[in-house]
Amino acid sequence: MKNHRAKIEDRIRIPWETLGESTRMFSWKFFTVIFAFEVFLSLLNVTGTPSVTINRLINIDGESNLPTWFSSAQLLLLSLTTLLAWKLDTDVGWKRAGWLMLTLLFGYLSIDETATIHESFGAAATKQFQWTLWGEYYWMLLFAPFACVGLVLLIQVFWQKLRTDTRAFFLASAGILAWISTLVIETIGHWLMGHELDDTFVYRGFVITEELCEMAGATLFWMAVVCWVQFRSKSSRQVAA
Repeated sequence: MKNHRAKIEDRIRIPWETLGESTRMFSWKFFTVIFAFEVFLSLLNVTGTPSVTINRLINIDGESNLPTWFSSAQLLLLSLTTLLAWKLDTDVGWKRAGWLMLTLLFGYLSIDETATIHESFGAAATKQFQWTLWGEYYWMLLFAPFACVGLVLLIQVFWQKLRTDTRAFFLASAGILAWISTLVIETIGHWLMGHELDDTFVYRGFVITEELCEMAGATLFWMAVVCWVQFRSKSSRQVAA
């Protein structure tokens, strides 16, 4: 009787293991396509196209176009993935609260991509208080405290959760470095604009690189969270077995 039951359990367990491996293979292929699209979009911005309409649609530094919609959708999916990680986390209380905070953070960033909230606040503050030093980029100073909070959350989740899986650790590290690079490159771009160099190819190169780092950072961190979810799911199945 026991042997018969063990055979039944093995038959049930094997499809789950196969499904887990298939899911991992699909996720890597999916993210490879995402990376390829980001690089392709960046290269199109370097070369341009003969069509003015298409150039406007793919302008990586524009608003209400393909790159904006892509980034917004990506951040929304990242937000939902961190919510899934929160649900799967077996810790209690504040030990898993970082996931939920990241869900709210990435959810806001997804909305901000299309609603341009930070630019609107920066423009309003510049007009109200006559701040001219940073111009339209004054939102960078206004949102600096929130960016610091977001960075602390990233590091907290990174250190307490993602380091438990090697792949998630390295992917999250690369994602955070890409986001930090985004801030540095954008600051340099603002300096170039302040020196009336915004019509040069160098400035355009900084803009394209900054946007590529921003998209790639989100993709890398998304991959890290997916790896952690897969790692947690596999561990849960092994414990249940």
